[in-house]
Amino acid sequence: MQVSNDIFFENLLEELLVSGYGLIYVKGYSMVPFLANEKDRVQLRRFDSSTEELKKGQVALFKFRGRYILHRVVGTIDKGGKKLYKFRGDGNCSGVEWAAPENVYAVMIKRITPSGEEWSCDSLSWKLRSALWPRTYIVRRVLLAVIRRLPCRYRAIPQRHRKDSLAQE
Repeated sequence: MQVSNDIFFENLLEELLVSGYGLIYVKGYSMVPFLANEKDRVQLRRFDSSTEELKKGQVALFKFRGRYILHRVVGTIDKGGKKLYKFRGDGNCSGVEWAAPENVYAVMIKRITPSGEEWSCDSLSWKLRSALWPRTYIVRRVLLAVIRRLPCRYRAIPQRHRKDSLAQE
């Protein structure tokens, strides 16, 4: 059963308000290689903009131009006395989104793989990846190109989405 994004996120935001936590499947390829489309799940914790600030490297759920997006914080700016967070997906080399603190709804606290393995965002390995990956622009471009060409088992982008596979079908 498919549910519209509006209904899905309305229910998720309600769950975050009630319990403080939510669990969602990752949808999309913008967080490759750390989060896999329709395979990985992420546990979210409600973000309270009145008492918290996001840190560079954290992954957060926010609203940008009417869409809910789960991306990594890559910076902040002060615009006319108001703070804005700058976000970018791990699988994106360019393109950023901006959100005011009141448009940030949750922070990712855990990744859960299809096998059930859990990766806490507080673990040293996750923090190292979160700190290093956004700083490696050229290396990131090369690694993303390699990941997109790997056999389906080793990458998050299915073969059917690649242009070169269409000619073979």
